[in-house]
Amino acid sequence: MFTPGLRLAILSACLIWSAFDLLTGRPTWFLPLLGAAFLAVGHFRSVTVPLAFRAARKGDLQKAQHLLSKTKRPDQLSGQSRAYLEWTRGMIAVGGGDFTLARQALDRAIDGKLRTSNDRCLVLASLAGVCSELGEHQDARAHMAAARSLPRKPEAEAFLEEVLASMDI
Repeated sequence: MFTPGLRLAILSACLIWSAFDLLTGRPTWFLPLLGAAFLAVGHFRSVTVPLAFRAARKGDLQKAQHLLSKTKRPDQLSGQSRAYLEWTRGMIAVGGGDFTLARQALDRAIDGKLRTSNDRCLVLASLAGVCSELGEHQDARAHMAAARSLPRKPEAEAFLEEVLASMDI
C-alpha cells in the first residue's frame, strides 16, 4: 500500500509523536506507537515479495524461491503484493520448465492488481510464451494481442519481440 520510503517516514513521525506525547505527559502517548507497530508488522509481512520479485527479474531464481518461501500467510497479502507474488512464482516456474504451474501463476497475476500497464503487458507476454510452450496457440495469440494493445515502455517492446520470436505459432 505504501512505498518503503513513505512507510519509513510515517513510522518515524509516529515514533516522534509518541515520544513527544510521553514527554509532555499526555495519556494518549501509546496511540501513535500502536499505529507504528501496525505499520511495521504490515511491512515485514510483505517485504519478501518485492525482494523476491527483484531477484527473479535479475535471473536469480534460487534466491527468489528462497525469499518466497519466507513469505508468511500469502493469502493475507494485499492484492498488489499477491499479484507480484504470483508473477514471481510464474517466472520461477518458467525457469524450472514447469509451464503448467507457470500458466496458473501468471493467470492469477494477470487477474491481480498489477501497478502499471507496463507490468500487465509483461505478464501477458510471458503468459503468451507459456501458452505457446503448452501448445495453446489460440490463447497465446490472444494474450500477445492483449499485451501489444497496452501502453508500455521501450524495454517492454523488446521483451514482446523476444517472446513473439520464440512462439511456435
